Amino acid sequence: MNNQTGTLVQATGRSSSSRCWLCHIRDSLKSLRLRHLHAASDAAQRRGMAAADSGDTAPSPRDFYNGELEAAVLAPAVIDAPLRHDDPAELARARRLFALAWLIPILVISAALWLFPSAFDRAMTSLLDFSRIASSVPLIGSMLGAGWRTFGRRVS
Repeated sequence: MNNQTGTLVQATGRSSSSRCWLCHIRDSLKSLRLRHLHAASDAAQRRGMAAADSGDTAPSPRDFYNGELEAAVLAPAVIDAPLRHDDPAELARARRLFALAWLIPILVISAALWLFPSAFDRAMTSLLDFSRIASSVPLIGSMLGAGWRTFGRRVS
């Protein structure tokens, strides 16, 4: 009896006092995660029942990729073989997109500093200058890598 009363007092005290916002966010995320897990398990059960009812046993994309992964791990010859996704044109396109993704912010910051120099105070100007320099480092590395690959192709 005493234990039940103590638990009731603790629960009442806990609900009446204001909890910290981190605890509230943690509890909200936990309940969201549990709802998501329940919805996923319900959907999996419905898919399983629907597949059992229809007799459809086609593999899902997840099964296909897991099968590919198992085959790659089990077959030693696959490790030495080139990947089928290593298309030189696709890799060149990815490199151009990477460079463009770094070039656009650099150009926007440079244009803002050049067009509106008096709009920013000294601290903001130095922060924008630093961010322009910091974001140019990966772009310079990408350009050096492209030059190295081009030079390596021409030499060999």
